Amino acid sequence: MSPMPESQLCPECGASLPDDAPDGSCPTCALRDALALGVNTGEWSDPSSIVTFPSLPREIRRFGDYELLEEIARGGMGIVYKARQVRLNRVVAVKTILGGQMAGAADMQRFRAEAEAVAQLQHPNIVSIHEVGEHEGQPYFSMDYIEGKSLTALIREGPIPAQRAARYVRTMAEAIHYAHLRGILHRDLKPSNVLIDTADEPRITDFGLAKRIGRDLELTLTGQVLGSPNFLAPEQAAGERGKIGTQSDIYSLGAILYYLLTGRPPLMAETLEQTLYAVLHSDPVAPRVFNPVIAPDLETISLKCLEKEPNRRYGTAQEVADELGRSLRDEPILTRPVSQPEKALRWARRNRVVASLIAAKVLVFITGLTGVIWEWQRARRNAHAELLERRRADAALTQMEFQRAEDFFEADNSAAALAYLANLLRQDPSNRVVAERLVSALTYKSFALPLARPLQHSGFVWFVEFSSDGQRLLTTASEGDDRFARIWDARTGLPLTESLRLENPVGAFARFSPDGQRIVTASSEYTAEIRDSRTGRLVVPPLQHHDVVIGAQFSPDSKRVVTASSDRTGRVWDANTGKPLTEPLLHDSKLGGVEFAPDGKHVVTWCVDNSVTVWDVDTGRLVTKSIKHAQELFCLAISPDGQRIVTAAKDGARVWSVSTGALLAGPMKHEGGVLSAQFSPDGELVVTASWDDTARIWDSHTGQQVTLPLRHKNEVNFAQFSPDGRRVVTASKDSTARVWDAFTGQPLTQPLRHEGRARVSVGAAACQLCL
Repeated sequence: MSPMPESQLCPECGASLPDDAPDGSCPTCALRDALALGVNTGEWSDPSSIVTFPSLPREIRRFGDYELLEEIARGGMGIVYKARQVRLNRVVAVKTILGGQMAGAADMQRFRAEAEAVAQLQHPNIVSIHEVGEHEGQPYFSMDYIEGKSLTALIREGPIPAQRAARYVRTMAEAIHYAHLRGILHRDLKPSNVLIDTADEPRITDFGLAKRIGRDLELTLTGQVLGSPNFLAPEQAAGERGKIGTQSDIYSLGAILYYLLTGRPPLMAETLEQTLYAVLHSDPVAPRVFNPVIAPDLETISLKCLEKEPNRRYGTAQEVADELGRSLRDEPILTRPVSQPEKALRWARRNRVVASLIAAKVLVFITGLTGVIWEWQRARRNAHAELLERRRADAALTQMEFQRAEDFFEADNSAAALAYLANLLRQDPSNRVVAERLVSALTYKSFALPLARPLQHSGFVWFVEFSSDGQRLLTTASEGDDRFARIWDARTGLPLTESLRLENPVGAFARFSPDGQRIVTASSEYTAEIRDSRTGRLVVPPLQHHDVVIGAQFSPDSKRVVTASSDRTGRVWDANTGKPLTEPLLHDSKLGGVEFAPDGKHVVTWCVDNSVTVWDVDTGRLVTKSIKHAQELFCLAISPDGQRIVTAAKDGARVWSVSTGALLAGPMKHEGGVLSAQFSPDGELVVTASWDDTARIWDSHTGQQVTLPLRHKNEVNFAQFSPDGRRVVTASKDSTARVWDAFTGQPLTQPLRHEGRARVSVGAAACQLCL
């Protein structure tokens, strides 16, 4: 099997790691641990039955005689906390069963078996148990708290010397031999189950799969695999219970020695199944292939432990410890004959003074014989070595600088990456690698450019909208405790009117008329106001309600205005006189919003009781019965032909008939509530935005999703099609807006970044955005 870099592989199962893998584990292993799925149990646990402590608050949590300070480990069967035993005022580790009171009988039996096994072992290199008990139906046991790192964490920081690795495994082998003499098999030895204490001594923990030798007690199904695959003996990987014995733990000791010497498990593959196959059928690559400086004896000891057949391994763990001890003392090991050169070398290590004198005499003889040649070649060697060193240093520095730019690209911060590359190129214009990367980024990445300077507000921006000709912008924003509307030049970013005070306590809205000549805003005294968009002056008397006005919109011909109020009414007004044109549109609850249909013949209202109603504008009568949603309704939109409505609610988006109120498509569901829904200009597609961090594009007739989700890193609060229907723009709480291809779902530009939550409006031209 071809070697794979340790830094890209999971130490648990050997699978390839993605760049953002948490804590060095692959997604499968991380999910397995999180849901109590493991090689230990061989079956999924019902997530609803898992009873665990919540994340510990900042204040200390009391658990019987213990104060739980922090969670320090979590596995397939249990959770381990750092705790203080109140009665004895000492720091210990407390392990509780993962399922709590809902744990199955097999889980409870395995938990007790671990406590029973470890309680019999009193060894300085095995974590000792202090107390076994139960608190409020939750089984637990307390044990030594080890202030240190696991071998996995230690190796992740970098390789350790071979002598240190041999010393660790020798000590572990002696501890395992002690357990074997008392009838206990560990069966799950791996680097993450070995902690290095402050005295730099290994301490073996997690006897969750321990078994009594000679006892026919199996807590798993017949033929089931136990343990972590990279450190499993073949007989464990094959589920052959009759062959599992002390030699199985010896195999795991050899695998750990191999891991410490090379930085990788002896056998690994892309998937869990392939790793198990390799354990059964493949031989490990010699450790010296990966680390040539390893002593041959250590390689021989490791490979003998890793023999496929148990009877070809060492007979006892003590034999492993003895062999490692000989290697550490530079004595010949018993496993294979030692050649004469190796004996001489070891003799020299034990008799350094005599060996140094002999070596000095030989060196003087060789130096005199080769002096002339040496002097001639020395200058050349020095020059070559200096050149190589300088090149290596330059290459290392360039790689570090280059990687920082790549990190910016990976984080979707292309502006920072380009600026960093440009700075590097200014420092060294001859650096072709940086120059080519800069040209490549500019060639193959798309960037949206600002058309005008920012529209400066001193507070939170509630709303932004283009005029129909795309030449002006209308915004509403907070300034202290007050709210104001203002009109801006879209090309220059300069204000065209003074700030118009809005005194609506529930929000701030303002809308342009389709002809761009007027705006309608919410104001004080429970009114809406129609103003001239050029001067900001009132053009008709205020439109009066009996409670707060929460929305208003012009008709497509700009001749009428419809308002919605918390007084449970909607009203249609003459936009030129300010007089009502129909009787109030009465509702059973407070209104949440109102929209004019594109044909100007109907208005659609929705209420806080999650109902939607269609009204005839000319008569003020109901067109259809109310459309009721089961869950909270956030907004709605009307199709360009005025025949359909799309609603966005907590339980998804749906398309309805305007004339009959019948459900035509949906629900179009996200993993969270749908905050926004809009039709495409041709009415064939619908785009939705959700708090599940995605926007999605759907067929408006079938309700089927037509592209992959458009993903952000936080809640997507709005999505809208461009006027030509070919693009979609999304705005998110992750402080970015993005432009996407409406037919493929692929991003078309780099993220448009802001310092706060993004809000967006699409202009009359397909290339105009206001954020």
